[in-house]
Amino acid sequence: MADVEIRNEEDLFRVFEIAQMGQWDEGQGIAFVGWPNFEFIIRGEHFDGGVPTRIMPGLLELQKVVNRAYAEAKYGSATRRLSTEDRAVTELVVQFEAGHSTQFLSDLGPQLTEIAKQMMMKMTGRQVVFSVTAIAALVAGTYAWDSYLQTQVAEKKLDIELRKTEEEIRRYDIIREIAEDNKNVRAQVERVEAFQGALLKRLSPEDALVVDGQILIDGQDAKTVVRNPRQTAIETRLDANFKILSVDSGLVAGGFRLRLLNIGTGEELKVSVPEGTLSPEQIQILQNGEWGKRSVSMRLNIKKIGDRVASATLIMAGLTDGD
Repeated sequence: MADVEIRNEEDLFRVFEIAQMGQWDEGQGIAFVGWPNFEFIIRGEHFDGGVPTRIMPGLLELQKVVNRAYAEAKYGSATRRLSTEDRAVTELVVQFEAGHSTQFLSDLGPQLTEIAKQMMMKMTGRQVVFSVTAIAALVAGTYAWDSYLQTQVAEKKLDIELRKTEEEIRRYDIIREIAEDNKNVRAQVERVEAFQGALLKRLSPEDALVVDGQILIDGQDAKTVVRNPRQTAIETRLDANFKILSVDSGLVAGGFRLRLLNIGTGEELKVSVPEGTLSPEQIQILQNGEWGKRSVSMRLNIKKIGDRVASATLIMAGLTDGD
């Protein structure tokens, strides 16, 4: 059975609609022909078709989007390291056009067609349609940039004026709706948004991002959009059983630092032990735990910022149950 060819955005959303209605032939694949083209322009002083090195890390995030989708399709794991042969298949070629700004162009069709072929060996045709076309829609559609910016501005309650196009919002809502019930599409959305954020962070205040001939945002507003609000550290206590992975002396004035593994969660922590905190008996317990590779019951004072443990101090150590 011949693959369904996708040559433009209209073809893409027609395929989306067929798959949503459950009318997709499970033996049928998809192929991208001359589309999608990843294309945007950055206007800035003295660009003249050149690429400042500060922009390159943002572009490499797009390569990660493709690499992870391919690794997931072929090996079942987005974090799987790709071989030299794999990278030859997935490598993007970005063209730069000269002018008073720099235009970035790349044809993603061959890479997405190959990802679709790999997925067909492991997924249903309907799942392939949703997963692969989501990448195409997110990377090539102006609405993906619009929706990302609108969401960030709304969540952070920023006073930034952005354009709104009802048709583009409607199309992005289709992808969002599918992502709610499809973990593969949800992963693609998250990866593309990580790329968008990484690129916006690289803009200077005098730059501007132009997509589909329209200025979406200037560099000054972009910095505000991607800036993470400062989170307050919360002080709390953590009682758990740990394995001691290493001990470093001299890193804490008069004391030492432990690298621990939380037996219950698998999380690693670096914990300070200031001089005079523990009794000789408790220090002996730590030594026995390290030498004997046994777990030790510990009580920690910790500071958390979000889900991250910013700092931890040991205040008590004891034997675990059964020791």
